[in-house]
Amino acid sequence: MSKRDLSILVLAYNEAKNLPGALDDIRSAAMVLDDYEIIVVDDGSTDGTGLVADKLAAKHADVLALHHPENRGL
Repeated sequence: MSKRDLSILVLAYNEAKNLPGALDDIRSAAMVLDDYEIIVVDDGSTDGTGLVADKLAAKHADVLALHHPENRGL
């Protein structure tokens, strides 16, 4: 993994409906940087958040999806 100017961590639990819009907003704001990444961590969601994160990561090279099999809470 190469060093980035900025890594943005997005923790998501049952945010399937909100995740695409949130990432669009983050990507728009981060576009002023030359090199950034958005790391989405699905924290054991049960509503398909992980699948949404995977689809966004497949579509956008600046998005990485990670998954926890069960919710770890705060």
